Amino acid sequence: MFIFSKSCIFFVLAIAMVLTQEFNFQGPPRTTTTTVMPRPEIVFCDLEGYATNVITKFNEDVFDRNVTAFEWRFVPSFQMKGCLATYNKAEIVQRIAAVPREVNLVAVYKDSRCDERYHYMVLNVTVYGILHSPMFAEFVVDPIYHEIKNGRILDCIHLI
Repeated sequence: MFIFSKSCIFFVLAIAMVLTQEFNFQGPPRTTTTTVMPRPEIVFCDLEGYATNVITKFNEDVFDRNVTAFEWRFVPSFQMKGCLATYNKAEIVQRIAAVPREVNLVAVYKDSRCDERYHYMVLNVTVYGILHSPMFAEFVVDPIYHEIKNGRILDCIHLI
Protein backbone atom coordinates (compact mmCIF):
# COMPACT_ATOMS: atom_id res chain seq x y z
CA MET A 1 0.00 0.00 0.00
CA PHE A 2 2.92 2.30 0.71
CA ILE A 3 4.26 1.79 -2.83
CA PHE A 4 0.77 2.32 -4.28
CA SER A 5 0.34 5.69 -2.48
CA LYS A 6 3.79 6.87 -3.65
CA SER A 7 3.01 5.93 -7.24
CA CYS A 8 -0.39 7.70 -7.03
CA ILE A 9 1.25 10.87 -5.72
CA PHE A 10 3.87 10.68 -8.47
CA PHE A 11 1.17 10.13 -11.10
CA VAL A 12 -0.95 13.07 -9.82
CA LEU A 13 2.10 15.38 -9.74
CA ALA A 14 3.07 14.36 -13.29
CA ILE A 15 -0.45 15.13 -14.56
CA ALA A 16 -0.47 18.45 -12.68
CA MET A 17 2.85 19.47 -14.27
CA VAL A 18 1.65 18.57 -17.75
CA LEU A 19 -1.61 20.47 -17.29
CA THR A 20 0.21 23.48 -15.87
CA GLN A 21 2.52 23.56 -18.87
CA GLU A 22 -0.41 23.22 -21.27
CA PHE A 23 -2.43 26.04 -19.74
CA ASN A 24 0.53 28.36 -19.22
CA PHE A 25 1.98 27.91 -22.69
CA GLN A 26 2.29 31.35 -24.28
CA GLY A 27 4.03 30.65 -27.56
CA PRO A 28 7.70 30.56 -28.38
CA PRO A 29 10.10 31.41 -25.59
CA ARG A 30 10.93 35.07 -25.25
CA THR A 31 14.43 36.38 -25.32
CA THR A 32 15.72 37.75 -22.07
CA THR A 33 17.83 40.42 -23.69
CA THR A 34 16.67 43.87 -22.60
CA THR A 35 17.81 46.93 -24.46
CA VAL A 36 18.36 49.97 -22.31
CA MET A 37 17.63 53.19 -24.10
CA PRO A 38 20.37 55.75 -23.54
CA ARG A 39 19.39 58.90 -21.72
CA PRO A 40 18.93 61.67 -24.29
CA GLU A 41 21.51 64.39 -24.29
CA ILE A 42 20.24 67.69 -22.98
CA VAL A 43 21.47 70.17 -25.52
CA PHE A 44 19.25 73.13 -24.62
CA CYS A 45 21.41 74.01 -21.63
CA ASP A 46 24.46 74.43 -23.81
CA LEU A 47 22.84 76.89 -26.16
CA GLU A 48 23.00 80.59 -25.43
CA GLY A 49 20.06 80.98 -27.80
CA TYR A 50 17.85 78.79 -25.64
CA ALA A 51 18.71 80.78 -22.52
CA THR A 52 18.01 84.09 -24.25
CA ASN A 53 14.72 82.64 -25.51
CA VAL A 54 13.65 81.91 -21.92
CA ILE A 55 14.57 85.45 -20.87
CA THR A 56 12.90 87.03 -23.92
CA LYS A 57 9.61 85.24 -23.22
CA PHE A 58 9.75 86.36 -19.58
CA ASN A 59 10.43 89.97 -20.65
CA GLU A 60 7.44 89.84 -23.02
CA ASP A 61 5.18 88.60 -20.21
CA VAL A 62 6.40 91.29 -17.79
CA PHE A 63 6.07 94.12 -20.34
CA ASP A 64 2.37 94.83 -19.64
CA ARG A 65 2.75 94.35 -15.86
CA ASN A 66 -0.26 92.03 -16.06
CA VAL A 67 0.16 89.71 -13.07
CA THR A 68 -1.61 86.77 -14.71
CA ALA A 69 0.73 87.01 -17.71
CA PHE A 70 3.93 86.45 -15.72
CA GLU A 71 2.89 84.99 -12.35
CA TRP A 72 2.72 81.44 -13.75
CA ARG A 73 6.43 81.59 -14.59
CA PHE A 74 7.28 81.32 -10.88
CA VAL A 75 6.65 77.95 -9.23
CA PRO A 76 4.45 78.17 -6.08
CA SER A 77 7.42 77.47 -3.80
CA PHE A 78 9.60 80.15 -5.46
CA GLN A 79 12.02 81.98 -3.17
CA MET A 80 14.46 84.76 -3.98
CA LYS A 81 17.39 84.88 -1.56
CA GLY A 82 19.29 88.06 -0.87
CA CYS A 83 22.07 88.80 1.60
CA LEU A 84 19.74 89.69 4.48
CA ALA A 85 16.29 88.47 3.48
CA THR A 86 14.36 85.87 1.51
CA TYR A 87 11.44 86.92 -0.67
CA ASN A 88 8.58 84.63 -1.65
CA LYS A 89 6.63 84.44 -4.89
CA ALA A 90 3.90 86.86 -3.78
CA GLU A 91 6.42 89.55 -2.80
CA ILE A 92 8.32 89.30 -6.08
CA VAL A 93 5.15 89.31 -8.21
CA GLN A 94 3.82 92.30 -6.27
CA ARG A 95 7.09 94.18 -6.73
CA ILE A 96 7.19 93.52 -10.48
CA ALA A 97 3.54 94.56 -10.89
CA ALA A 98 4.20 97.79 -8.95
CA VAL A 99 6.87 99.00 -11.38
CA PRO A 100 5.32 101.72 -13.59
CA ARG A 101 4.80 100.71 -17.21
CA GLU A 102 6.94 103.66 -18.35
CA VAL A 103 9.96 102.05 -16.70
CA ASN A 104 11.71 99.57 -18.94
CA LEU A 105 11.83 96.47 -16.73
CA VAL A 106 13.97 93.84 -18.46
CA ALA A 107 16.29 90.99 -17.66
CA VAL A 108 19.44 90.78 -19.79
CA TYR A 109 21.31 87.52 -20.29
CA LYS A 110 24.87 87.31 -18.93
CA ASP A 111 25.64 83.58 -18.92
CA SER A 112 24.17 80.20 -18.08
CA ARG A 113 25.12 76.75 -16.96
CA CYS A 114 23.28 73.47 -16.90
CA ASP A 115 22.73 70.70 -14.40
CA GLU A 116 22.02 67.72 -16.62
CA ARG A 117 21.34 65.41 -13.69
CA TYR A 118 18.39 67.41 -12.39
CA HIS A 119 17.38 68.93 -15.74
CA TYR A 120 17.54 72.59 -14.88
CA MET A 121 19.37 75.64 -16.11
CA VAL A 122 21.00 78.34 -14.01
CA LEU A 123 20.77 81.77 -15.63
CA ASN A 124 22.82 84.76 -14.57
CA VAL A 125 21.04 87.94 -15.57
CA THR A 126 21.16 91.66 -15.01
CA VAL A 127 17.74 93.09 -14.13
CA TYR A 128 17.11 96.70 -15.09
CA GLY A 129 14.19 98.80 -13.91
CA ILE A 130 13.32 97.21 -10.59
CA LEU A 131 15.82 99.35 -8.64
CA HIS A 132 17.69 102.57 -9.38
CA SER A 133 20.75 100.59 -10.39
CA PRO A 134 21.01 97.25 -12.22
CA MET A 135 20.56 94.16 -10.09
CA PHE A 136 22.65 91.06 -10.72
CA ALA A 137 20.75 87.85 -10.06
CA GLU A 138 20.91 84.13 -10.60
CA PHE A 139 17.78 82.10 -11.39
CA VAL A 140 17.21 78.35 -11.52
CA VAL A 141 14.91 77.66 -14.45
CA ASP A 142 13.13 74.58 -15.71
CA PRO A 143 14.12 74.84 -19.38
CA ILE A 144 11.23 72.73 -20.64
CA TYR A 145 8.37 74.67 -19.01
CA HIS A 146 10.24 78.00 -18.58
CA GLU A 147 9.30 78.04 -14.88
CA ILE A 148 11.57 79.83 -12.42
CA LYS A 149 12.23 77.57 -9.46
CA ASN A 150 14.25 79.93 -7.27
CA GLY A 151 16.58 82.88 -7.42
CA ARG A 152 19.42 84.58 -5.68
CA ILE A 153 20.48 88.21 -5.62
CA LEU A 154 24.20 88.30 -6.25
CA ASP A 155 25.02 91.91 -5.38
CA CYS A 156 23.27 92.32 -2.01
CA ILE A 157 20.74 94.93 -3.09
CA HIS A 158 17.36 94.04 -1.62
CA LEU A 159 14.04 94.33 -3.38
CA ILE A 160 11.84 95.19 -0.43
